[in-house]
Amino acid sequence: MGFRLNNMNIKKTNYFIVFVMVFYSCGIQRNLKERLFLVEDYKKNYFISCLGYGFNHSKAIIGIIQEDNSVSSEFLQGKRNYRIIDSLARITRKEIKRDSIEINYDDSRGKRVFSKCLKGYNSKLLDSLAKTTYKLKVKKYKHYSKY
Repeated sequence: MGFRLNNMNIKKTNYFIVFVMVFYSCGIQRNLKERLFLVEDYKKNYFISCLGYGFNHSKAIIGIIQEDNSVSSEFLQGKRNYRIIDSLARITRKEIKRDSIEINYDDSRGKRVFSKCLKGYNSKLLDSLAKTTYKLKVKKYKHYSKY
């Protein structure tokens, strides 16, 4: 009889451990999805801003950007981060302009907007900035999750 009680206690303990692991992993999964979403949103905002500056905010590119729903319409990144994104896009615009004036290859003419903007989008610098922004945002608003 003592063995049976011991075995039942072990089963209850095992169920409890499994429950805790599942509950904890769901929280980690949610945080990971949130982080990936916000990091991607940061990078997409850069790309769209870069295209806008690269094509001098022409009516055509503004129409395309307004038609596209890749970026969240909510103000997720915050005013300061949108300023940083805008500054990075302006720097890329200067690179695009310099590249189109100074570097003329025989087989190419004009600006390379998509190439430069995609290069910036995939850069380690932008990825690092986006991840750091997310970490700072989590740290800043962590105390609100206690309520």
